[in-house]
Amino acid sequence: LYLKTECSYGLKIAFYYKDNTRTFFGVISDKANLIKEWSIMSQGGNEVAEQGYGLSLGNLDRDSEVEIISNSHHKVFAWNSDGSSLKGFPISIDNNIYLRGGKVVGDLDGDGGVDILVSASGIYDAEGKRYYPHYAFNRFGQILPGWPINAYYLGDDPFETIALVSPTITDFDKSGTVDLLTSTPGGDLHAFDLFEPYINNKMHWYTYRHDFQYTGSIRLTEINGSTILPTPTIN
Repeated sequence: LYLKTECSYGLKIAFYYKDNTRTFFGVISDKANLIKEWSIMSQGGNEVAEQGYGLSLGNLDRDSEVEIISNSHHKVFAWNSDGSSLKGFPISIDNNIYLRGGKVVGDLDGDGGVDILVSASGIYDAEGKRYYPHYAFNRFGQILPGWPINAYYLGDDPFETIALVSPTITDFDKSGTVDLLTSTPGGDLHAFDLFEPYINNKMHWYTYRHDFQYTGSIRLTEINGSTILPTPTIN
């Protein structure tokens, strides 16, 4: 998976790949030079989320470069382009909760900085009703007040438990405030008004693969040992 972003000094590409024991991350320049590569263990519930959800980008610390954001089953990571972790990261989640969907990056609380939004697989409340929690963290790795926000499953299928759904943040109703759009695996659609001002240029990665045209990432496919790199469409 490759993700591309315009930085203050030009184009960079962030990537990740996996083997049986580790997940590797890296950054290459627009001249195809490897700038930095690092890795984390891929065992013991530390697998990076699959199916194209692995990375998102956003300027968390308000400097001239974007940061690389990823998650395992129980942790959220944020790295600078040199592989160093941002202060407050990684964030650890309860081991009974599995983070599954893509990470959204944008201003969720109206403070002018960008935050990280992640969704998790279904768990049960005290009444036995299943819901899918959504967590929001600021640039220091602290959970935002009022979170998590829970999207309840309204169906009756006991096996609909794994969420592979990425949320979206947008001004859905054109009211000028941030709305959270999400769903459950059973097809329930949820819309939450966060009642915070929607600032367009602070929505750095507002949906799956950056935007509705999926310009934020492309996938590498391996066929017979050879890597095939598709040609992306850049709008």
